[in-house]
Amino acid sequence: MIIQTLIASAGVIGFGAIFGLSRNKLYIVGIFGFLAWMIYMVVKKIFQSESIAMFVITVLIVLIAKLIGKKLKCPAVIIATPVLIPFIPGATLYLVMNDFVGNKDTLMVNLELLWNQVGAIVAGNLVAEALYKDRN
Repeated sequence: MIIQTLIASAGVIGFGAIFGLSRNKLYIVGIFGFLAWMIYMVVKKIFQSESIAMFVITVLIVLIAKLIGKKLKCPAVIIATPVLIPFIPGATLYLVMNDFVGNKDTLMVNLELLWNQVGAIVAGNLVAEALYKDRN
């Protein structure tokens, strides 16, 4: 679990650097990514569902990114995007594409899993936006 968390944090820092974040913000998103992945793993273990874990962590990431963005005086999307990158269901997308080309037996199962994961991320983002009220 620690190795996965460190790799996720490194990925977050890498994408933050690609997005042109300053060194100060890179430290923040790196720590944020580390904590987000740990929470994701705990929620996934508790609920035994990747979709629920993705929903919960997306809500938390977006809400916390809004608070951090307000504190740093930058848009929340600049903080949230690199932190959300490790949660993109790339392995599931690969399985769906592989099923399209070859093994058609598991296509619908993997496609349903992909839609559940992507839907959880989208729903989490919508719920977080609805919960957050900026009082400026």
